[in-house]
Amino acid sequence: MVSPDQAWEALAGAAIPLPARRVPLGRAGGAFLAEDVAAATAFPPAAVAAMDGYAVRAEEASKARLPVAFTVPAGTLPPPLPVGFCARIFTGGVLPAGADGVVPQEEVQLQEGQVEFPAHLAPGANIRQAGEVFAAGSTLLRAGTLLTPARVALLAAAGVRQVSVHAKPRVAVLATGSELVSRDARLGQIYDSNTPLLAVFLAQAGFPLVRRRRVSDRFGRLQAALRELAGSAEVVVTTGGVSVGELDLVPQAVATLGGEVLFHGVSMQPGKPLLAARLGTRFLVGLPGNPLSVLVGFRLFLLPLLRALAGESQAFSFPWLPVPLAQAVVNKGGRWQFRPALLVATEEGPRVEVLPWKGSHDLVAGAQATVLARLAPQRAYRAGEVVPVLPLA
Repeated sequence: MVSPDQAWEALAGAAIPLPARRVPLGRAGGAFLAEDVAAATAFPPAAVAAMDGYAVRAEEASKARLPVAFTVPAGTLPPPLPVGFCARIFTGGVLPAGADGVVPQEEVQLQEGQVEFPAHLAPGANIRQAGEVFAAGSTLLRAGTLLTPARVALLAAAGVRQVSVHAKPRVAVLATGSELVSRDARLGQIYDSNTPLLAVFLAQAGFPLVRRRRVSDRFGRLQAALRELAGSAEVVVTTGGVSVGELDLVPQAVATLGGEVLFHGVSMQPGKPLLAARLGTRFLVGLPGNPLSVLVGFRLFLLPLLRALAGESQAFSFPWLPVPLAQAVVNKGGRWQFRPALLVATEEGPRVEVLPWKGSHDLVAGAQATVLARLAPQRAYRAGEVVPVLPLA
């Protein structure tokens, strides 16, 4: 059995990003960059007005009324500003050569066709200078960065039309267990909740679920299903069948298929029997069958593996947040606990409430949780003591 940190290290060392391809920027959202991206143009590309008003020479405008020489809407290139004149200008309009400031329209008065300005004007006021956000050729995003909507907008503003991104791994889910059904459960059977759980998790994370199957606890069928799914997906996820019972057949099936086990068993609760292996160039993540084990295993192991394969440079650098406990809590066991918990707002600030649970089968606790609280083995925590928490989303 390995510690959670050792398991993360093993997965991180094995996960090589999938090949890259160039795609139009408009189709790259949600992917990870395969190379650094530089700005094709400066932003703003020219000095422009930050608001509607009048472009002036500050020294002239503070001494006299000025007539309007011309109007500058956004998207046009104005002529130079004549001496002794101002120009009507709108937000985003290019500053005429010779002007050194923009006076907001609400700060002026119109008198007999001329514009009267405030007595004291500072050069540079209300101007967005050329290249003040970024210069042409400057590196905007590094390889391994997720292309969020705002980052796509940033590259669009920089004149970038295509980017190199890594392919996303395809995922196949195999639920094991003769007791599982999708409808009309009889006594002794249970409804399969793990496949819907993983399907929604994968959809939210943006990874394609290409196959989903369910198989009984019969070795031949399990082996055939694993071989088939490994041919259609870069990552195969199984639920159930990874512990040490006679019907826990996934480890044996992986061995007969020539799989290389990265680890089997993690010192944590829930999810201790978790298995990770390579099947040639494919990966298999064997999650225990209890639904909270699937929830925790997805967030802590499967999701970072998928992100690493998709090219994320910091996939295994978890955003643990230090948050004080809302109540006292104890981890009596000898394994790390990743407990379903809820962030709550109090007068003293955010607090984390570790939810009561009946064990790794307790989906009520999982459905209420917004974070996982990491509790050290054999440790009692006081109310107000800080613990690391990890958002589920």
